[in-house]
Amino acid sequence: NAAISACEKGCEWLLALQLLCVMVERMVAPTGFTSSATTSACGSCGEWGVAVQLCKAMVQSRVESSLASFHAAITACAKRGEWEQAMQVFRLMVQSKVIPDTIAFSAAINACEVSGNWEGPLHLLHVMATSQTEANLITHNAAISTCTKGHCWEMSLRVCSRIWRNKQEPGTITFNTAMSAISKGGVWDKSFQIFQVLSQLNLESDTITFHAAINACEAVGKWEKALGVYSVMVQREMDATAATSTATVSACATSAVWMAVQQLLDAMAHSKLESDTRTCNAAIAACEKHGEWGKAMQLFRLMKQRRAEPD
Repeated sequence: NAAISACEKGCEWLLALQLLCVMVERMVAPTGFTSSATTSACGSCGEWGVAVQLCKAMVQSRVESSLASFHAAITACAKRGEWEQAMQVFRLMVQSKVIPDTIAFSAAINACEVSGNWEGPLHLLHVMATSQTEANLITHNAAISTCTKGHCWEMSLRVCSRIWRNKQEPGTITFNTAMSAISKGGVWDKSFQIFQVLSQLNLESDTITFHAAINACEAVGKWEKALGVYSVMVQREMDATAATSTATVSACATSAVWMAVQQLLDAMAHSKLESDTRTCNAAIAACEKHGEWGKAMQLFRLMKQRRAEPD
């Protein structure tokens, strides 16, 4: 057992397997620790297929089933995006009458997240609730992220509701992931509502949060709110990215608010942010709506100076 454990730390998965075979040949009965150490050695080295086969062999030979063995196999599958194999190991664990814990559920949900399979995580969350296994914030965040990749914004809101019911404190990652899921679903007003909830709770917001909120404002033509969010970023001395500034410019340009567009472009130049093609397109469109042909030509000439290729 000590030798196999050393193989795990040294990523010598093949040697760990050889040692396991020597144990069997010498009629030394493997324990739950033996199987978990060997499976972990294979899993940590990226040999997810071997790890899965070890779990199956462990069950078939009626060796003491170890929760850690299943953890290792599911995690190895998750890292390689093999969500079907991860779910197969999870079902095997249940059939072996090994009670899954929060780590096992989280690993299986992460495996589904990598592949974008959103039905699996929601089913697992339901199983967790019925089995009275506590789902932590990491588990819920992974489920919301899966909903994002699967374009299932309604499901992401359900997971958020579950977080509140469990009296957990959602963090910035939770809100950012939920806003991303909802935005991809085209429900921009709800995305901005989540941003408002985050502000009301005085939770820390990062650049990703503000960018998502400004994108939501741009999509529904709420240039005043977009400017308001951008102003908060400036007040908090947060580094606005070119993408964030561009989204704000676009929101104002769509509503033909020329003065706001001009101020934003000046602010971008002052902060040495590069204006990309989309930024300049939005600004020139605003000039067109206000009949500012001179400023439009000036912006067109500035595009090359700012390394933005005209389309």
